[in-house]
Amino acid sequence: MWELWGGTEPPEPWLRRAVAAGAVTSVVILLAVGAYVAPIVWDMLKVLSSAD
Repeated sequence: MWELWGGTEPPEPWLRRAVAAGAVTSVVILLAVGAYVAPIVWDMLKVLSSAD
């Protein structure tokens, strides 16, 4: 990813921390959404499977 700046390292140390914080935030959000949606999907699957 850092090749965008023409090297293997980011030009500023704070940029590395900002990108890492963004990645961690994205993972936390995805886990939270997954934990919220999983029971709903599971219930829907149970209802659909018992419809027969």
